Amino acid sequence: MRRLVSAGFASLVAVLALTLTASPVAAECSFVPPWPKATEAIRSAKAVIVGEVVTDFDVAGLSLAEGEPRSIALLVTEVMRGDYEVGGLVDIELLAPNWPWTGQAASETYPSCSQGPGRPGDVIVLALGAVQPPQRVTASGFSWWQPRTEFNAVGVVVAGPLGLRRREAVTLSEVRRLTALPQTDTSSEQLRSGPGALLLVAFIAGLIGGALAWRRTGASGASMPPPPKESEPSVPAPR
Repeated sequence: MRRLVSAGFASLVAVLALTLTASPVAAECSFVPPWPKATEAIRSAKAVIVGEVVTDFDVAGLSLAEGEPRSIALLVTEVMRGDYEVGGLVDIELLAPNWPWTGQAASETYPSCSQGPGRPGDVIVLALGAVQPPQRVTASGFSWWQPRTEFNAVGVVVAGPLGLRRREAVTLSEVRRLTALPQTDTSSEQLRSGPGALLLVAFIAGLIGGALAWRRTGASGASMPPPPKESEPSVPAPR
């Protein structure tokens, strides 16, 4: 039993050391990464809408506080998922992707805060509230544990005068196909990928390894101590 617990504890300590190193220090934000692709975000997005980026609109329709002007807005032409209305206006001028993260130094990472997913004349699809599940990310020669992150993504159906500018070109048929698929179950992904799940798997693996070693020792003829009169306390389950 002692060998069993020792093996499990050793595995637990090893994975703790792995997951607690190279943690990110979120500070400012980076304008370097392009907008995430809508085709990679639609499955987990809370809302998927298509619209035209317009400049001639009534700011009052955006429900903004007084003194907050906007130069562009999205006139919704199709709602594929979410609580939006065709013909409504959506404020997109300050909308930020929040993902992907990028490293500016060996000890710091920053979320993307590039604003303005669309430009006047564009017809775009927005995937809002998509989910990047928790995972270890490696970039720029270092790695960190990225927690569950909600982000926004964009695809360009019709590019206006300024063109794509590092954004994904999509078709409405592809967007409709992806939206029709079952929405991604992010809760199960979080359970599979989170640090707690890794620790639990490592601890169980250590217990199994210790049990096999204990069985081999007993099979080789080594003397075993007599069982105690009272039952030994059970190993507490990891939390």
